[in-house]
Amino acid sequence: MLFKNPYSEDKVMRVFWDICVYRDIEAFISQDWSITAPDFDESRFLGIHAHNSNNPADWTPQFTTLESYQKSFSKQAREFAKLTFAPRYDAHSALYKSLKLESANIQGDIALLTKVFDGDLILATGEVEAMAWRSLFQFRNSNGRWLITGFVGYLPL
Repeated sequence: MLFKNPYSEDKVMRVFWDICVYRDIEAFISQDWSITAPDFDESRFLGIHAHNSNNPADWTPQFTTLESYQKSFSKQAREFAKLTFAPRYDAHSALYKSLKLESANIQGDIALLTKVFDGDLILATGEVEAMAWRSLFQFRNSNGRWLITGFVGYLPL
């Protein structure tokens, strides 16, 4: 594992980190959806795109099925793989360093988790691609296992 889970003392946060940071990044970098697919509750899933706006009137139900999100995730992963980064720059590590779990609100078998993207990717051209947004994930504990039921993504930082 590239980065160690920082939540050794908190069992639930440790699970959330494994889902939202480790498996998400590894699936993205390897372009292998199957790594993260089991972390979703397909029957309850809804992904909302906030379009970098705090105004809910600007948000759209962009991913009305898990399959539609999977297609977008896979497309973004393919596009990311085409990028050329600065010499000796490790984009894989940069993704880990840019992600943090900001807060979790757990009420019984339901949880809200804020995931923050705050970092830069340095391209071979010298351009800097800023990662500056947050996502609010919804989870439900089903048979002792936390699953993502949806998210509001691309909220402004």
